[in-house]
Amino acid sequence: MANKYREDFFKSIRNKKFNTDLFLDMAEDIIKERELTSYIKGITLTNKECQDNGSYRPDGMIRIGLKRSYAPNLPYYYYDIFSILFHELCHAEQKKLLAKNKEYYSKLPLDHIYTNKEMKEIIRIVAIGKSWNYARNNKEVYSKKHNCFSLEHEAIYRSFVDTTAYMQKLVPEIELPESYNKAKIQLLLSEYDYNKNYKLFRKVVSPVEKVLFDNVDKRTKKLLSRKDILNLEERMVLGLPITSTEMNKVLRKYKD
Repeated sequence: MANKYREDFFKSIRNKKFNTDLFLDMAEDIIKERELTSYIKGITLTNKECQDNGSYRPDGMIRIGLKRSYAPNLPYYYYDIFSILFHELCHAEQKKLLAKNKEYYSKLPLDHIYTNKEMKEIIRIVAIGKSWNYARNNKEVYSKKHNCFSLEHEAIYRSFVDTTAYMQKLVPEIELPESYNKAKIQLLLSEYDYNKNYKLFRKVVSPVEKVLFDNVDKRTKKLLSRKDILNLEERMVLGLPITSTEMNKVLRKYKD
């Protein structure tokens, strides 16, 4: 779908001017492709200050701040604006997932046998839902430890991956740099506390443990600490607990 915008995109680059209409058209297609039209009522591009340059509002509006100058690197500016868009789209997808919990999971009979896919969704629902509720009721903690919350830890990572994938479709001639995989790992490692010398540390403290575990029951802690449902990357995307052995694997991969 990104291919149909290639000509206008390169025209914008040649003219050295960010094309807001083009961006909004592209964003509209992405929203439809992700089936988020019921959760996103529109996109406002503004020159006013936006928290973290963008926001997904309770009324379904996405606000993206355009105040920053894009000279002299307009392609990177497009990348930057798309990264804000994909970050907020992730929040809309999270809201959609939480709605599914009410519309589907909460109505299942007690003897329902959950599939692995359903269990994956349930863990994500719990991680996102609990962090969303805690953030809403503890705004000061949310402000100070913003990236430790599952809903943000996931959105930051997804934004990077999704933006890179979209821009590659738009400009396939540009090859991914060798640093791409390391950048992904760095985002996964974000907010995990561990000794940088992976041969010495014994305990890894996850982002979720730093903000949520003192405020949820034992059942929730046990569910979010399970290692047999989500794989290592899926757990780290949400900022969930991992073992020191697993951290060793991640760090070795980073060093390679």
